[in-house]
Amino acid sequence: MKIKKLKTNGFTLVELAITVAIIVILSSISVPIYKDYIGKSKMAEGYTLLSSIRNAQMEYYNEYGRFLFQR
Repeated sequence: MKIKKLKTNGFTLVELAITVAIIVILSSISVPIYKDYIGKSKMAEGYTLLSSIRNAQMEYYNEYGRFLFQR
């Protein structure tokens, strides 16, 4: 009596469910971290842009003794 092995093509439903669960867990961890990183980089960019304005105002103050819009 011979027992034939069944050939399987593809993945089983359990394997696919485990894969999807792993992807969901990883994305639920990485998305908030990425959003925090984006927020910090925007803050750094804003600080850089404002520092150039601050330097220009300080040069004006050192030259004229007052700020540009001060009466």
